[in-house]
Amino acid sequence: MTVFFTSREATLRGRMPLLAPWVAEGGWLWIAWPREGSWRETDLSVEVIAAVGSPAGLAAGEVAGIDGTWQGLRLSR
Repeated sequence: MTVFFTSREATLRGRMPLLAPWVAEGGWLWIAWPREGSWRETDLSVEVIAAVGSPAGLAAGEVAGIDGTWQGLRLSR
């Protein structure tokens, strides 16, 4: 399991080619981004993250809260 924190779509798109190969069959890549209403600006959403992960062979799963600022979307192979 890997957790990658980011607030920008461009950063996620740039890092996905490096992150995706590390996700083993049955493994998870959690993408963490700021919650709506947190003090951090973001252009990420569940839909954007799923769209970035899909071409890399990763399917979106559950969303979970991490803390008061961050939430995460689980991607798996």
